Amino acid sequence: MKIVPVILSGGSGTRLWPLSSKQYPKQYLPLIGKNTMLQETILRLNGLSNVDDPIIVCNIDHRFLVAEQCQQINIKNPTILLEPVGRNTAPAIAAAALQVLNNKDKVLLVLSADHIIQNIDAFHQAIKIANIHAQKGHLVTFGIVPDDANTEYGYIKFSKSRDCSAYTVEEFVEKPNLKTAKSYISKGNYLWNSGMFMFKAGVLIDELSVQEPDIVSKVKFSVDNADKNLCFVSLDKNVFASLPSNSIDCALMEKSNNVMVVSLDAGWSDIGAWSALYDISEKDNNGNVIKGDVIIQETSNSYINTNHRMVVAIGIDDLVIVNTPDTTFVARKDKAHKIKAIVDKLKAND
Repeated sequence: MKIVPVILSGGSGTRLWPLSSKQYPKQYLPLIGKNTMLQETILRLNGLSNVDDPIIVCNIDHRFLVAEQCQQINIKNPTILLEPVGRNTAPAIAAAALQVLNNKDKVLLVLSADHIIQNIDAFHQAIKIANIHAQKGHLVTFGIVPDDANTEYGYIKFSKSRDCSAYTVEEFVEKPNLKTAKSYISKGNYLWNSGMFMFKAGVLIDELSVQEPDIVSKVKFSVDNADKNLCFVSLDKNVFASLPSNSIDCALMEKSNNVMVVSLDAGWSDIGAWSALYDISEKDNNGNVIKGDVIIQETSNSYINTNHRMVVAIGIDDLVIVNTPDTTFVARKDKAHKIKAIVDKLKAND
């Protein structure tokens, strides 16, 4: 049975503003290499056997962007599921599952379009392990082996006993404070919650129908009444928009007693902030990440990116400087994550 990749590409990437914008969220940008993050997400599946054409779930405003980026990497037959509005991951994943429900045993591999994974071999091995358990009817999630007491991620508590390289999930935990995160690391049976999953389409819909029947019924109506044009499947606007925003973790994973976790140690990052992008990018001898037309002197440990005018920096350390045609953003690296509050304020003021 073929694995169907489901690429969730509806995020807005506000913590990487102004480079990531409403028109061009971070998943459609080449932040690390020559390919965009969406393209890298699809390409890193190369080498796996039995992988079907992807289903990509995105905002309707980005449909042509997604189609073009698929074409650039020779993905000829994607299904592009168009959300009229974002309603978080539970409706998006349910829509993808219902799209292939004519074969309930198809296994979905749910991935985010904005993740970085450096060790492809380890990633493929984890997928193979997860597929074994998904075939048995489990809901499988991927847990990242933590390398520090990070407070920006949710955590997964798993059982000590192992079944074919996977563990039973005991509890999903929200983002902890630093003291709690350190205690999780010391205990040794906690992983970061990656937001990546594998399960049969039928199992996902059956379990979600028990926990959140309203989501399933409304998403089913939206899929059944979708406007289909070439590779685009445009979900019914009125009914889909009436859904509450709900993550797959809250809607199902935290409630189910059928969840297993596969640990993944593969150089993973979700590039959720400027500091994370700095950490994973190639640096010069003074610890600087330089993108675009930049001249520096006596500058260290900084991230400088311009796609507009030249940027000149002298005598600075530990800064993020991002220059776009309509905005210049400057922040200390350890404060740059607070940009989300600024973006929220800009949205509120339209």
